[in-house]
Amino acid sequence: MGEKIKINKKAQGEFVAYVLLIGMAVGLAVLVGRWSISQSQRATENFVTQSEIDQTCSQITISGFVDCDAGSNKIKISNRGYLNVNKLRAQGSECTGSGTDEDIPVEIKPGKTRDEPITISDSCRYGLILPMVKIKDQDVGCSEKRIQIELKC
Repeated sequence: MGEKIKINKKAQGEFVAYVLLIGMAVGLAVLVGRWSISQSQRATENFVTQSEIDQTCSQITISGFVDCDAGSNKIKISNRGYLNVNKLRAQGSECTGSGTDEDIPVEIKPGKTRDEPITISDSCRYGLILPMVKIKDQDVGCSEKRIQIELKC
């Protein structure tokens, strides 16, 4: 009865190493899983946002003409699309001096023409007008719907 049981200390170290290895593997798997879920959610949100921009911009159409009564650098804009245009970005092109580049807050309803003409610098040959709409509280420019107008009467 006086025999002592010997404990194999090497076996305990091996057991601890396996537990630590399994714990690290599970922790790493959780970390990689969370990262991949967040990446896929971000990619999905970007795709949905881009699809929404494309769909909205496909319903925007503007036209413009030089208002010769007001002057050769005054452009009137009409909304021929199905959605409101919330903002216009106007800039001069082929300018001899410095061109203009300004955002003009507007509210042009479908089928309506903006009463106040947009002024482009006299030194520019063309006026470029970019329609902008609001999507998720952000102003988005519909670059494929941009128009270029020669500034002469």
